[in-house]
Amino acid sequence: MTRPATLALAAALVAVLATPPAARESRTERVAFPAGTTGTTIEGSITGYEAVDYLVGAEAGQRMMVTLETGHTATYFNVYEPGKGPGEEALAVSQFGGVHPMVPDINRFDATLPTSGDYTISVYMMRSAARRDETAEYRLRIEIPAAQTMTETVERDYADGLQGGPDFWQVRLADRTSRLNVHSGPSAGAPVIGRLAHGKTLRNAGGCRMAEGRRWCDVSDTRGLRGWVAGAFLIEAAPPAPDRPVLPAHAAVPSADPVDGAAPAFVVRLANRGGLLNMHGAPSAAAPVIAQLPFGATVRNAGGCTVAEGRRWCDVADARGHRGWVAAQFLVPGETDVIELHGSVAFHAVEEIPTDLIPADSGARAASTVAGTMPEIPEPHAGRREIPSGTPPYFGTFGASAVAVRAAPEAGAQTVFTVMPGTVLRNLGCEGAWCEVGSVGDDRTGWAEAAWLEPAESALRAGQGVFDATGLITCTQAASAPARDCAFGVARDGGGSATLVVIRPDGMRRALFFENGAFVSTDASQAGGGFDTEATRAGDTTIVRIDDERYEIPDAALYGG
Repeated sequence: MTRPATLALAAALVAVLATPPAARESRTERVAFPAGTTGTTIEGSITGYEAVDYLVGAEAGQRMMVTLETGHTATYFNVYEPGKGPGEEALAVSQFGGVHPMVPDINRFDATLPTSGDYTISVYMMRSAARRDETAEYRLRIEIPAAQTMTETVERDYADGLQGGPDFWQVRLADRTSRLNVHSGPSAGAPVIGRLAHGKTLRNAGGCRMAEGRRWCDVSDTRGLRGWVAGAFLIEAAPPAPDRPVLPAHAAVPSADPVDGAAPAFVVRLANRGGLLNMHGAPSAAAPVIAQLPFGATVRNAGGCTVAEGRRWCDVADARGHRGWVAAQFLVPGETDVIELHGSVAFHAVEEIPTDLIPADSGARAASTVAGTMPEIPEPHAGRREIPSGTPPYFGTFGASAVAVRAAPEAGAQTVFTVMPGTVLRNLGCEGAWCEVGSVGDDRTGWAEAAWLEPAESALRAGQGVFDATGLITCTQAASAPARDCAFGVARDGGGSATLVVIRPDGMRRALFFENGAFVSTDASQAGGGFDTEATRAGDTTIVRIDDERYEIPDAALYGG
């Protein structure tokens, strides 16, 4: 028989013999390679009609090699393309060693993959042996050498797959109290740059790719955090709800007991300390959940409490930028230094604008930007990973209670100091599940678990006096008042997004919030409500008017330089 005829016969036999026994008792296992590797070895066994379907992700153009080692001569594996599985035509059958072009030897697959997606490797026993209820021990080796960079376009992608997909994802975790790691690259070994809670809505920032045998997706959140997460923990989602939903007039009835809503802050108290308290977009258990609060979290009293659906609800804001309604029965009065509010962003009291920058009453109109006054970030210690490009120079802490900063990156190490949730710390570099951090107020350093750290937003940093720059801008407090210099401090998120705090001529502070270089809002607590704002451009300066107040913000203050 000629070789073309042999290949044609092999292809025909694939369709006939590719299906394991009809009475198969199968289980499916997802394969993920160890971080930074291109393959893995699996040891297993099957008895009788048992079969195991291994799912492994790969992209078109990559080479996949599969080897099955077993002392049982009637045990083989089939390889199925994405979208297919047992009962359908196989891409290759390991029984046809030396005959099928993708099977150079029996129980060895070696080929360039035709499409992108999840491939199925099905290990099974032939019917004759399965009927005798025989057992086969085996070792399955799967290798997919890296063949593409993450900047290349995915080839022969499956419909709406890797570089398609929805505009938004939502995090789905089996343990709702855990967090999903955000990595700086598509690898479990890449530095962790953030954590995401169950239910968090994310934007599809760049599609997904296959690496280490699994799907990784490039995502971003509303805080500007962008990185890679394991696609197995994402589901398609609708766009996120507005941070401050407009409630219908009949949504709530004023509380009959205003004392319950008079505290400046509340502390979350739960019978189950591992649980989470839902924050809703409206005072209703049926309203969308926009955030979850752990036991012990302190939240600001943002708008008092009301009664709806037979229970009391409180309008609160947390230090991570969420504002919404929570059931009052899970709150107790507390204290906080959160004194101002920008939309849904909790803003903390500012204490650190240098007093020598506050000008005398001279009427001068010069504007300048002074170099940042934050502490220098020390050079990385020998043997410690440097801070990867794009990772935040500062972290904010979160959690149910104080976060311990330890002398070494291990849970049993001595505690150097502790910080409350919402505290800003310097990022000195991370190793695995631990990050070395430093206090912004002194020289203390130590190690904190990365699970309780996230990039510190500009509002949080500005609220604690951690500025990228300080200086003077031209400001006017009233319509008839002369223009003069006002001291300011600015914390930048990058790309023109920043929180700028101004000390007004009367000594009060005004917080101005910018996104992508454009003014978006100001803190409302000092205005008494009903204030009017307007922003115009004059050259490289944004002129912000708030009622009769006027501030001239140069682009250099927002972008640096």
